[in-house]
Amino acid sequence: QTWAMALNDGRLPGLSPGSDASRPPVSPCAPRCGSTRFVKQRNRTEYDAHKGLEEKEHARSSARSFPTASLSSHEKRKHAAVHAGLNYILSTGLAMLRNDALLQRHGSDILLPFHVPLQRQTEVEAHALGVARQLARLWKERVCSKELPRRAPPKDLLKLMQGLYALNELGIGDPVLCRVLAEQCADKTATDFFKFDPLCEMPGAQLREECACGACVADGAATCASCRRPAVQMSPFDVWLEALVYAFHGCRMNIGMGACYFDILKQLANSFAEA
Repeated sequence: QTWAMALNDGRLPGLSPGSDASRPPVSPCAPRCGSTRFVKQRNRTEYDAHKGLEEKEHARSSARSFPTASLSSHEKRKHAAVHAGLNYILSTGLAMLRNDALLQRHGSDILLPFHVPLQRQTEVEAHALGVARQLARLWKERVCSKELPRRAPPKDLLKLMQGLYALNELGIGDPVLCRVLAEQCADKTATDFFKFDPLCEMPGAQLREECACGACVADGAATCASCRRPAVQMSPFDVWLEALVYAFHGCRMNIGMGACYFDILKQLANSFAEA
């Protein structure tokens, strides 16, 4: 959906589909972080070193050849299609991450599709890991090099959490920024993150979907205040689904969010039982 929205927006000129260009969640969230303020000290040379690494890794991954001697013609076509698809994701993802508007709206979403084993990989998995790390390094350079505002809105914290989780999964995490994020999340409530508190209430009928223009629509509003599009009401299951995704990342990173994955899952299961 992220790729389709970006292409439909018309902000990726020259790109087309043919261009060349489990673990279960951990136990409930950790307690809220203390009041200690972490000062982010970042060595700029880390990002300078990654600039040349992107081209080198792309050259290595493109040079990998799939084993063809023992493959049937169908398997050869399948491997070639996977290779071409990954290259398309790479070229499109790099273009999106270099576009400020798309980076702000879809940046962390670009990294989430990848779950690649870091050891004992097949050639296809090794190529996928190379693609994922190139995208992750560019996202990290563009996002993590900036100082996080002292009172960042919950929406921005959730996007940052998703991106940092992806970096951790790819073996290139940022522990310092993760601590800063955990501290800022400690000042927020479950309602700030999930639009409701699963410990004491059900999702409300007044909740609205984020508008297609990217603006947050006020609860109970009939139209978007930014573009005047009609507001779309969120069903309880839409709210639960969104909350489960965000809470999953928070639990996996031991970041307190006022409620955890299992609190939301329990409420959802009880609602199914009562239906």
